[in-house]
Amino acid sequence: MKWTGTIIATGSGSVGGCTFSHNRYGQYVRNRSIPVNTQTAEQQTIRSLFSLFASRWSGILTQAQRDAWDTYALNVGGVSGPRTGLNWYVACNTFRQQVSAGLGIVDAAPTIFALATFTPSVITADDSSNSVVGTFTNTDAWATEVGGALAIYGSLQMSPSRNFFAGPYKFKAVALGAVAPPASPIQYTDTTIVAGNKVGVYLRACRADGRISAVQRALATVIA
Repeated sequence: MKWTGTIIATGSGSVGGCTFSHNRYGQYVRNRSIPVNTQTAEQQTIRSLFSLFASRWSGILTQAQRDAWDTYALNVGGVSGPRTGLNWYVACNTFRQQVSAGLGIVDAAPTIFALATFTPSVITADDSSNSVVGTFTNTDAWATEVGGALAIYGSLQMSPSRNFFAGPYKFKAVALGAVAPPASPIQYTDTTIVAGNKVGVYLRACRADGRISAVQRALATVIA
């Protein structure tokens, strides 16, 4: 809470049921609202994974392993800004465990200072088959090694006038890398899609050494 003067000239924060703030037009007061803490199964899973890997960072990893993740972070940075070694450790392993527990936990930091990569996917959404399909190139590095993977996430359908979408997405399917690589495409079923609407799709790959890729986002118009 910040106060200036003997009467309220400027204020920020909450008192009782009132929240004080300001915008371009000056000070204002509104009713205090408490954010809803949603508890979907997916959100609880991600929170549990965050907690697990934050605990492993301090309780399981050695100092040398933590230093190695810090070195990776220093050399790679972040997809959308700076990240610490802890951030990368949690992000890489949370992704792996969310899409497939069989990928295993990677405690040793990557020694290649670059993100994983994958060939951009061509996305189609089809009302007649109730499917959302993404092509992939099975000669990509993630596809040819045990421990690599490509995951696809999807959104609820939206208006055809929508031209930008940043989430939320829900994990839908994963293609796992192998010595004999998987066959394209990766896809999932959505019985709610209607021709003419749009679906948001999000893809990310990981390598066996733990590295995750930048994401590919797409808006696909549902065909009949």
